[in-house]
Amino acid sequence: MQSLAHHAPQLPTSERSRSPTSSPPESIQQPVLREPLSALYIALGLMFERSGATREDYVRFREVLNLAQLVTESGTPLELPGKLDTLKRRVRGHLPMLRLLRKAVPVLVEKQPSMPEQGKSDVQIKRKTWLYWYDPIELVRTILSATSLTEKMYFGLAHIVDEPTEYWHSRAWASSCLSTSGEYAYTRQGDMIIPGDFVRFGQFAGFTKGRVELVGRDFESNSPHTGEIVVLISPVVPALSLPSLVRASLGQVDPRELFLLDGHQLKILSTSVLTRLDILIKWEFDDEHEEIADLENRFFIKRFFTADYTHTLSVRLLQPTRGELEVAYFGREQLQDFCTSPELKVRSLPIIFFIDDFGLSMAKKPLYERSP
Repeated sequence: MQSLAHHAPQLPTSERSRSPTSSPPESIQQPVLREPLSALYIALGLMFERSGATREDYVRFREVLNLAQLVTESGTPLELPGKLDTLKRRVRGHLPMLRLLRKAVPVLVEKQPSMPEQGKSDVQIKRKTWLYWYDPIELVRTILSATSLTEKMYFGLAHIVDEPTEYWHSRAWASSCLSTSGEYAYTRQGDMIIPGDFVRFGQFAGFTKGRVELVGRDFESNSPHTGEIVVLISPVVPALSLPSLVRASLGQVDPRELFLLDGHQLKILSTSVLTRLDILIKWEFDDEHEEIADLENRFFIKRFFTADYTHTLSVRLLQPTRGELEVAYFGREQLQDFCTSPELKVRSLPIIFFIDDFGLSMAKKPLYERSP
């Protein structure tokens, strides 16, 4: 049944003949056949749908079935149509189909790959065309309801491995709290650890504080705790902990300022993380506009060092983790309530989008907007 959803939508004649106009996205009513079909009829239709058999194969198979004089579960003779396309169309008309939406989008000459560049300035196209897509929420719900699919999928924390080959081996998965299907690391105080958090941990390699970059299960070949939950941390230090020559090059430093050591990544067990720390990253800081007032005596970070201590750079050049972006968008409390709800079983389905407009302009507003 999975392949049926990939066929071009069979729209009613009235829908196909309508010209696209500027309008919000609309739902397409797909035709449903009313005539009853036997289970044997539907099973044969699905078999030919999935097997890739040709029309000639169907004709020969139908002749064999006619010789066998098969009957349905109600005792009536099995009557198959003469054409394979008719059989597939009737079966599809009895299957539940995903909700289909469409929106009119303008055609832009500049985006037409089939036209030579020198001729595009002399041509004007003032028309719209239909863009079709499936309701993404219903699509995800359908995928997660299909056990034949979910049995082949991975759900849970990222795997930290020597040579990444799967999506759940990636930094993107390990730096997000929305990709882990309800599995998380926690501090000893019971706080959920989100990538991007600043934490205090038992002394490791001379450090006790740091920024969580990745969270996952350790499956590296040299790991002494295979399968355990680990956090990968970039150390954070005050100016007094820096090498003397490096400290001298900084000049006067605010006593509340801390420095992130990029490239000194530590891998520690999640059970070694003691507590979360309230440290502010000054993402808006640059060399020309130093705004560190009104911090209410909080520790802050506005610069980080490269691995060899040769350069100190603004945190504006530092890449935020997906966890930080998720907290900024949803808010930490709402995010934790959703991800760790005791009443709901959370399933994550990370999706990779490949966008190719094929000559169509991108809409200024989202094609799909969630209803309140």
